Amino acid sequence: MSFTAEPIAGEWYHDNELDQDFEIISVDEYEGLIEILREGAEESEEISLDDWDDLLVEPADSPLRDSRLENDFVSDADFIDEDEVEETSLELDED
Repeated sequence: MSFTAEPIAGEWYHDNELDQDFEIISVDEYEGLIEILREGAEESEEISLDDWDDLLVEPADSPLRDSRLENDFVSDADFIDEDEVEETSLELDED
């Protein structure tokens, strides 16, 4: 399902036509401009609020949020209680 989402600064969106994610850097309603930074791009670009209304975009997860989740998962794995693992192994060996 595709739709045009409300532009919110700091949020990530997926452009379904270009199949590309981007972050909204700022929304200037007075000037009618939205500054975006496409994933992997070095420079931001501006689009008008009118052009935004013509896009087929939907909210997307931040690549930074995804990498933090992956890192948290790895960090949690580092806290395995080795004594508990050994006790479990011994119980299996005894049977």
